[in-house]
Amino acid sequence: MLEQPIDVALALPLQLRDRLIVLTALGFLAALAVAWITTRHVVKPTEQLTAAAERMARGDLASPVGVAAEDEVGKLAESLDIMRQRLQAALEAIERTNRELESRVAERTARLGQLLRKTISAQEEERQRLARELHDETAQTLAALTIALDRARDGLDRATPRALEQIGLAKVIAERLLAETRRLILGLRPMVLDDLGLLPAIRWQCESYLGELGVEATIEGDPAAARLPGHIEVALFRIVQEAISNVARHAEAEHVRIGLARDGDTVTVTVADDGRGFDAERIGREPGHDERVGLIGMQERVALLGGRMEIRSGRGQGTEVVVEVPLAEEARA
Repeated sequence: MLEQPIDVALALPLQLRDRLIVLTALGFLAALAVAWITTRHVVKPTEQLTAAAERMARGDLASPVGVAAEDEVGKLAESLDIMRQRLQAALEAIERTNRELESRVAERTARLGQLLRKTISAQEEERQRLARELHDETAQTLAALTIALDRARDGLDRATPRALEQIGLAKVIAERLLAETRRLILGLRPMVLDDLGLLPAIRWQCESYLGELGVEATIEGDPAAARLPGHIEVALFRIVQEAISNVARHAEAEHVRIGLARDGDTVTVTVADDGRGFDAERIGREPGHDERVGLIGMQERVALLGGRMEIRSGRGQGTEVVVEVPLAEEARA
């Protein structure tokens, strides 16, 4: 029987074991390399796709997807980029349409504003004409009639009491008609507005409409706003006129404060009363109220002047109307 040293006997198995370990390690390293390459080949484009989708979600449709691949990920990236381009084109088309619509709306709004401005101007001219005619013809005729009745009564020495009574009654009727005619003139276009300006016209309006109701009026005027451009004076007078009318008809107020001030290129008119107030939101929601119609007219006039109007009111808290309008270029000092 042959005997060999143990190291000689195990030399071949040990060599095989060492080779197997080396080959296994090399195979494992090769597998890791292949897995890493494969993972990077899939993960990186996926990360790029995710970043592109996030950009699109934020509204960035101008940046391309930028993923170059030849497999399914590349096809997905290509589809995503096509969708981006279509979304961008659709968004640009919507923006163009919106700009066109806004331009048309602005153009039609301007035309409506011009038409409304011409309508109000024609209305004011007609009011002025009627007021002049009533003042120059009807009022003068009624005044002459009153004087003639006085003279007729004084010249009747032998008139019966009945005749004198009838003449006196005719004079009362003529005086009442003259007063109503003057009130109509005031409502149409007070001459004092054209002759003296906005502040005296407001005083006259208060005396005529609020004085009879026992409502005390305080008027505060800024000397810088003594005279304004004609169209601004007319518009502000109509706004104050409507506010005073609302006070007389609805407020049940004891005192009204009216302020007229000028601050640089802005004129501010304030009408405040201590009446019962109202729910402005309810008036705005419910049609058919006189207050609502009046407020709409005031808002339209303010809008035509390029100004703003604010109404502060509440139940039992009175009402305050604040109107701010810019001055026209020719009125700016």
